[in-house]
Amino acid sequence: MPEKNIYFIQPGYSFGGSNGLKGAYIPYAAGSIAAFAWSDAAISAQYSLKEFVYLFEDIPAKISAMESPFLTAFSNYVWNIEYNKRFASRLKALYPNCFIVFGGHQVPPDTSLLDACDYIDFLIHGEGEEPFAALLAALAGNGDIGAVPGLSYRINGGKSVKNPEVISPRTDYPSPYQQGIFNALVENKAVDFYAIIETNRGCPHNCAFCDWGITKDKLKVFPEDRVNKDIRWISEHQIEYCFAADANFGILDRDEKIADRLIRAKQETGYPVRFDVTYAKDREEVVFRTAKKLFDAGMFKGPSLSFQSLCPETLTSIGRKNMTLEKFSGLLDRYTQAGMAPYSEMILGLPGETYESFCKGIGTLLAYGQHNYIDIFRCELLVNAPLSNPDYKNKHGIVSVRTPSVQHHIRPRSEDIHGYSDLVVATNTMSTGMWKKANLFSLFIQCCHHMGLLKYFAIYLYYVKQIAYEDFYNALLSWLENTGGVCGEVFRAMEAVYDSFLEKGTELSYTNSLFGNITWFPEEGAFLEFVLKSERFYAEISDFLRVYPMEPEIFNDLLHYQKNIVKKPGLNGFRIDLQYDWHRYFADNNRSGSMNPQREATVIHIHDPGNPAVWEDYARENVWYGRRAGKTLFSDNICRIETGLPE
Repeated sequence: MPEKNIYFIQPGYSFGGSNGLKGAYIPYAAGSIAAFAWSDAAISAQYSLKEFVYLFEDIPAKISAMESPFLTAFSNYVWNIEYNKRFASRLKALYPNCFIVFGGHQVPPDTSLLDACDYIDFLIHGEGEEPFAALLAALAGNGDIGAVPGLSYRINGGKSVKNPEVISPRTDYPSPYQQGIFNALVENKAVDFYAIIETNRGCPHNCAFCDWGITKDKLKVFPEDRVNKDIRWISEHQIEYCFAADANFGILDRDEKIADRLIRAKQETGYPVRFDVTYAKDREEVVFRTAKKLFDAGMFKGPSLSFQSLCPETLTSIGRKNMTLEKFSGLLDRYTQAGMAPYSEMILGLPGETYESFCKGIGTLLAYGQHNYIDIFRCELLVNAPLSNPDYKNKHGIVSVRTPSVQHHIRPRSEDIHGYSDLVVATNTMSTGMWKKANLFSLFIQCCHHMGLLKYFAIYLYYVKQIAYEDFYNALLSWLENTGGVCGEVFRAMEAVYDSFLEKGTELSYTNSLFGNITWFPEEGAFLEFVLKSERFYAEISDFLRVYPMEPEIFNDLLHYQKNIVKKPGLNGFRIDLQYDWHRYFADNNRSGSMNPQREATVIHIHDPGNPAVWEDYARENVWYGRRAGKTLFSDNICRIETGLPE
């Protein structure tokens, strides 16, 4: 048995798994590095592969369990690099002869991390399989460290140097699943493991905010036989959740066949239960067929139809080209008619964007029918993305704030485990004040429109009174800022989250133990607080809504429909009596016309035995799991409608 013990550290957060278990991702990246290295007979003979650390656990306890570590390799991401630094520093102090290697997406492209951390011996930049194996060979006397591609190290009394990176054409890397790398790991039945599958690597696009292009525009396609065997392993080991690490699933015609194989695996064994992907943005037919198959199999909710921005200056600055809005509208209709709920993505804080263009972009997506969900992300400086280049930052006046990295729906974190994110808070075209206001605008779009609190008023006013969505929600924002009561309390609580972030870099999250001892996105927190006090919320918000010219009977009937169609804990069997058939009026978002609904006495019978009665369960099932799928509202399948009744 070889005496040189090798450990891998790729910690991630634990989530709420199934059946009350702790959920955690299998450390796929570290396992892939190990699988390639230990496929070499010489390395296997000289080194012993030991434990994978895959959760944030007590560092002294984990180190004390290590057996004479010869080398420890750390896989670094935004959320774990600070933990990894603490782990590595303590490990080096106790085992000064142990080699410390840092790799992964959060390793910067230069030697700065090596210069800043004297306890790190080597950095691996870019892909890791071949450089890591070459490093092990060199340390065993079978190679030259100076020839290891993409390796940074110290020479001549501590001077840091970096070997040139080489993009390898190889696609025959062995799978960690098939090599048995994770067999012992998944025997831990106290953990509900999530799997990652990789069918190709790289991205042909060059968006400035993204660091996915590790292969420099070259798409590396892994053998289909490897992919099929990985699916079999995941299925046989009863892994419920699987995520595809591909940047553009559907970019290849064979991706539809891969989806077919996943569906067959579920039909044969029951696993995986769910499969999530990031779809290609310019392969509509393949993506639609693939998404529909996975949706029909109950494995996938709906695809993303993303824009990131609709501002022409911004798109030029970030090197991105969007689909036309007409194509977007057609795809939205197609997915909706197929029963799916596609969502869209926008990024706040991109160069060239103004407050007005950002709000207008969201309003435009709503006007084209995107009422399912718009995910609004904050622009983050990733160390290997073009956006982080000093010249790029200087050109666009980019200002950032460092904050604990955002991983929500976990238990509140201690200072010992979180990483940090650098979020853009100002550019040449958007001040910090406007950035804060744009966040609040986004928050109330999400909690009041996409989660449904005022959705139907906004749609009605758009079509009947020609009130632009961005104007309606900007007016709401101004009203909330100047009002009291529940509405004012929640607004100021959310405003305080952003003020604290800008002043102190505190985490952009919300907590209330009533909703569970986990962190929430601010928009989720606002929604839950409004629902908790829904009677007072709707009594107060009616003062804002009455500003708009509406016939009294339409206003009162629509308000009655709006506040009762939002799910509340324990509300699962009741009826809504109306003078108008609002439910059918909004069924297609009323995109076909601008006429008022016809007066017709209507009763909506709601029977939803699955609606949770406890706040913690409601928050988890309807908001965390279900907000993109419309589970904050009573949907068609749980509503029985009677019309034409005598008044």
